[in-house]
Amino acid sequence: MNKPAKTKQAEWAIGLQYLPDEPPVVVSKGQQAMAEAMRERAEALGIPIQEDDALATALSTLNMNEQIPEALFAAVAELLAWVFWLEGRAPDSTEAQAESDD
Repeated sequence: MNKPAKTKQAEWAIGLQYLPDEPPVVVSKGQQAMAEAMRERAEALGIPIQEDDALATALSTLNMNEQIPEALFAAVAELLAWVFWLEGRAPDSTEAQAESDD
């Protein structure tokens, strides 16, 4: 009898906040069970989730409310570009999108 394959669960979940003209900051982080709870909550709220174990591990070394280091700018910029794409907007069109939603 074949057993279903188990998928590896990401060890860390990291929440980032990005405000225009400021580097992203770590606003939440959790490991194992807390990471799973964070993923479930994000899904329920419609927050995009991207699984990147290497980036999550690197971000896990940061403190809460700490800005991401310059060494991670490219990786986080790629993540943010993906989020903007999902939302149907360009990174520099935050105000334009907000105005068109009114």
